[in-house]
Amino acid sequence: MNQAVFETMRSVNGTIPLWDFHHARLLRSSLETVPDYVDIASKLPGGLCRIRLSVDDAGWKLVSEPLGEPWDALRIGIWPEPFFNPSPSTKNSDRSPYEAAWMNRDAGCDDMLLLTEDGSVAETTRLNVFWMKDDTLFTADATCTPLSGVAKVLVSQWSPWPVSEGRYPLAHLQQASFVFGSNAVRGIVWFRQVGDKIWAKKPDLLSKFQDNFETRAYG
Repeated sequence: MNQAVFETMRSVNGTIPLWDFHHARLLRSSLETVPDYVDIASKLPGGLCRIRLSVDDAGWKLVSEPLGEPWDALRIGIWPEPFFNPSPSTKNSDRSPYEAAWMNRDAGCDDMLLLTEDGSVAETTRLNVFWMKDDTLFTADATCTPLSGVAKVLVSQWSPWPVSEGRYPLAHLQQASFVFGSNAVRGIVWFRQVGDKIWAKKPDLLSKFQDNFETRAYG
């Protein structure tokens, strides 16, 4: 293995509620060994934390920081450079396309949306993306975004609405009644703005799904 593999997770009072899902993804990587949960749990801090587990041929290490305030009502800019999907089986340490967009966010934006060469929606630098249109929840498929995050899989499984994965242009997303992102640390995060499109208010049905997801995923 040439590069470190990493998983970013939420810990809650010294536990990782979604560990089984993260562990399954680590097992699909090229790692010769995957750390045991007991060993990881012994190093977890209390409270709500963001945990980054890095694993390579030399072993593993854990870095943690307080989770901080919830993310919500994000403003998302549009990254002008096309995003290439390498389709890895798991995350590795080469995050340069993401970090370039993150470090050069538009003024006033919380994150940047990545688009493929043909203009299809991929993901933001930190979140998978979902949007509601015609009573269906849409999201990018595996040809657009390189890795279905743990939270993305759970959103699709737990959604009370039909879910359609595919290649969709930015205009399709901007016609949505609401848009949100997901990752295993932040859960579900409402987007207030994507590009020049603004949604003034988070709908109650999204708030309900957001609350249900938090309870089901993190206890």
